[in-house]
Amino acid sequence: MSINEKVSLFIDRPEWGDEVARNQDKTVKHPLEINAFMAWILGAICFFGFPLNFEIIIRILYDKTMRLKPRYIIQLGVAFSDLFILLAIVVVVVHFVIGPNEILCHIFVSFFMGISYNTFFLNHFLSLLDCFMAISFPLWHLAKVTPRRVVYGLIGLN
Repeated sequence: MSINEKVSLFIDRPEWGDEVARNQDKTVKHPLEINAFMAWILGAICFFGFPLNFEIIIRILYDKTMRLKPRYIIQLGVAFSDLFILLAIVVVVVHFVIGPNEILCHIFVSFFMGISYNTFFLNHFLSLLDCFMAISFPLWHLAKVTPRRVVYGLIGLN
């Protein structure tokens, strides 16, 4: 199958209906399509985001008192999900720099599109839930929310 046939299969998919994002001319929008301004903005986000998240992770992992508190363990999960989103952004920027690449598109859609954002929202929700329980039910929170349970919960839910 030639590249033109693959492109025409990608553009003309009337059976997909309105479930996919489309351009103004009703063609299917490419999932990695961005402009130069967005590539610079996303590159700047990654430039600042990776060191900040690694700083959070390193500080929590090397401090024994922080490592033993459930709130900071949940913060580790949030930082790792942030790194996962930043990896998705790197894939989009790399796609913009090197041009269309079918393998890169498949990697982005299969690994990063849904998983990274779902873990991000789940971990932030768990952080909010932890804060709510610590404020509303402090005795229950101290007795039941242990670092071991938090680690197992995060692994199981993520």
